[in-house]
Order: sequence, then C-alpha cells, then structure tokens
Amino acid sequence: MPGGFTPYRRDVIWLPSQAAPIAPLLPLLEFTAGKTNWGYQFRFGLFKIGPDDMTLIAHAMGCDLAPQNPLAT
Repeated sequence: MPGGFTPYRRDVIWLPSQAAPIAPLLPLLEFTAGKTNWGYQFRFGLFKIGPDDMTLIAHAMGCDLAPQNPLAT
C-alpha cells in the first residue's frame, strides 16, 4: 500500500459459543420482527443492533455477555 495508508479495524471480543437456529429468534428480534426481507440488511455489511437483541442472540448461542459487555443485562 502507498505510504500513509492505515487500515481501520474494529475491536472484537470473541467468546466461546455454539451455532443456534435463527428461525425461533425471528419474531423476537427487533431488527427482524414483522419483516419478510429481514436478511437484506446483511448485504451492506455491519449494522447496529440493540442490547436486547444482542443479549437474546448470545443466550441462544450459549454465550454469557455480562463480564465483557456493559450493555448486556
């Protein structure tokens, strides 16, 4: 890369987890509830989800967010 190029990276905390089916979560998640084309927003990369949705997904995947995430309940 030309001089002065600095790539941008997000800080990520990787936690142990397991795969979880999305179908049971669809009516419960704020960003999917009532939307037939809920997956379309994934085409554009990252998007913000609320702390309640994050906690619900983490719980379904067997993750405990409490020690790492101040937004977790």
